[in-house]
Amino acid sequence: MSEIFFQYVPLVWLLLNIFVIKERPIKKFLVRWLVIVLICFEIGMILVYQNGHMMGGRWSWCEGFYYGWFLVGLITVIQIFKKGLLWSLNKLVPLSKSLIRIVYVRILYYAVLFVFIVPFFLAMTSVHRCKASNALNPREALGLEYEDVSWKTSDGLNIKGWFIPASSDNAVLIAHGLGANKSNFIGTAAFWHHLGFNVLIFDFRGHGDSDGHTVSFGYRERLDIVGGWKYLTQIKKFRADKIVGYGVSFGGAAMIHADNQIHGFHQLIIDSSFASLDTMAQHIIDEEPIVPYFFRQPFKEIALFFVRLDLGFDIREKSPENVVSNLTGTPILFIHGKGDPLIQWTQSERLFDRAGEPKQIIILNTQGHFGTFNDPNYQKIITSFLESGEKNKIISL
Repeated sequence: MSEIFFQYVPLVWLLLNIFVIKERPIKKFLVRWLVIVLICFEIGMILVYQNGHMMGGRWSWCEGFYYGWFLVGLITVIQIFKKGLLWSLNKLVPLSKSLIRIVYVRILYYAVLFVFIVPFFLAMTSVHRCKASNALNPREALGLEYEDVSWKTSDGLNIKGWFIPASSDNAVLIAHGLGANKSNFIGTAAFWHHLGFNVLIFDFRGHGDSDGHTVSFGYRERLDIVGGWKYLTQIKKFRADKIVGYGVSFGGAAMIHADNQIHGFHQLIIDSSFASLDTMAQHIIDEEPIVPYFFRQPFKEIALFFVRLDLGFDIREKSPENVVSNLTGTPILFIHGKGDPLIQWTQSERLFDRAGEPKQIIILNTQGHFGTFNDPNYQKIITSFLESGEKNKIISL
């Protein structure tokens, strides 16, 4: 499955029902199909608007229609599955055509739907996400001059970014978190500019103004970072030993994967990131009240199966903890907040434990996801690491 699959499956299903399947009145089917499309477009508009409002971004009609059509594709797949399931149960259940048989088939039908459809829907909406464009730019928000820049990834996506120049030969590449965009991290860009760094900040694929609507939880996003690093070294002519990689949450995972590929950063700072995608998936499932406790492990496995079917690989095998040990020789600072409700601080400890030397870890007594940035000692922590890069495990509670 892919973005293209969900774009075309409703049209294919429509044509099949018009020209091939003739089990029901076509007018009834067309009316039902049109109602589903209109409802999905409405839901798409609402989701895009709410996401834009929540993330402080701009929403657009085009994005609303796009995500609405994705929902049509999602529901079409579910309808096809339901039709095939009901046909199979009616053929396989060895009972006569009685009330008992009908009830039995219906119980099996709805049980199987719950077991497969709910994790399928959760998996697909996690991988294919609506996005909000950037509402502000560095000039409007900070009074900083900047350049609109873009680059093409090795798999053909166009990535949009901002380059904020400074009067030094140091540069930082900033990677934002899941669901955010570069304007959400303008404050972070200002922080690094204040430290005297040229700043390159961008929208990941499936975020902001960049191409795509599909995320892979840091693995393919590494290509976006690699493209940004090449922009800094090849277009802006920065030396690799002058470039710092700074990733937050999901962006931190992508940063680890990127440096595993290019080994091109002088230093890495990974803030509030995760180590294991299996642990993250379990945390998400545990937060779902509709999933019974005894069914959470199978539910997770089914959801991850659909994610693997969509992306083409098992995301658990692409967990940052599996490759962070390959970054030996690159100084890494891990930062996390003790009160992070989304990603537990122990995830950063797992990354630290598996990372090679030199490395540091700071665990702050802050609340909220990426609440570390609000700690009064944050700048001191960053500058101290940039100046030393020495190995030293520090835990501050």
